[in-house]
Amino acid sequence: MSLFAHINFSKLPVPTVGEAFWKCTKIDEFLNLATNTPHSAWFQKIAVAPTKFSVNFEAPPEARARNHWEIQMEFQDHGRFIWRFYRLPDNFDDATMKLKFGQHNILSKLEPGNQAGDSPVLHSYITEHQTGFLEIVDWLRKFFKCEPTDIKIRNRCITNYDEILHWQPLLNTPKLAMMKSKRSQFITELLEKRHEKQLRTRIDVVDIRHPQSVSIEGLSSLDYHSGHIDFSDLDSNFVTEYIRNFLGQENERFLVLRAAIPDWTRDQVDAFGADLNLEHFDVDLNRTHKPGYQFHALTNDSRMFQIRKDERSVLVFHFSRPTLRFGNVVITNRFDKMAITVWLLEEPQPRD
Repeated sequence: MSLFAHINFSKLPVPTVGEAFWKCTKIDEFLNLATNTPHSAWFQKIAVAPTKFSVNFEAPPEARARNHWEIQMEFQDHGRFIWRFYRLPDNFDDATMKLKFGQHNILSKLEPGNQAGDSPVLHSYITEHQTGFLEIVDWLRKFFKCEPTDIKIRNRCITNYDEILHWQPLLNTPKLAMMKSKRSQFITELLEKRHEKQLRTRIDVVDIRHPQSVSIEGLSSLDYHSGHIDFSDLDSNFVTEYIRNFLGQENERFLVLRAAIPDWTRDQVDAFGADLNLEHFDVDLNRTHKPGYQFHALTNDSRMFQIRKDERSVLVFHFSRPTLRFGNVVITNRFDKMAITVWLLEEPQPRD
């Protein structure tokens, strides 16, 4: 940086010098210069937007113990740029770079990749970890005139849900994937906001206690592996329409949906199956398929309907009802729970 400290970059022509400067400068060097000069507008003019802009509120599997968040950017004319942010100043005693973003002076250092051929990684320590990280992403959005192409959020890494719910990249990214969430209000607000933009959301393991605060269309924009939804206080038509939308989706990683329903009689359960053109459960399915997910409530007598999903998988509908016992008298109430599980075709075992 010292070699360029006294250069007035704004006087250099963009079409010739600027374009050549962009092509021959590494991204970490480019950002170092752009954030430590009063002429950052010139650097912004010559910067080319990345083809991929990933924001990960999680560390990759090989580095989770170091507790960092990560940005990855890919460019047509540069190698992959990886930038990791840490909430603790450990291992930054040898840092020689200081990047300046607004009020943030970020202590940083560049390290080579773990293996030959890996891209170098820029490591930075920031205070106010979540707020600072969001502000850095926003600076990159403005500087490169781009938006994150995908965002991943790991379990229990968000500290301020209100802040991130109003963060525009979260609402606008084409691909949003979360590992797990039980924050029902946050989920429903997020789904409604993203559905207004015709965007889907993935939460691998989700628990929604108050679906009445979101539209059927918004709720249907959610993909999950394992879901729990409480429909008990909703109209039966809402349940039927949601499942109709659910059946029309392509979610190859789906395993199970567990739902509380509004106390249906057997006639209502049968009407539900008829409305959705479900087949009655065929016990012969036991010979060809096996459940992709098991839990104790999936008893044999609870299986009522099935529908083929594709050549390899079948969705099985389970309905159960609570049993109350008074002495030797057993009183069986209406059906209050429904589960949908995917059964997968068993592959033939190779012979010795």
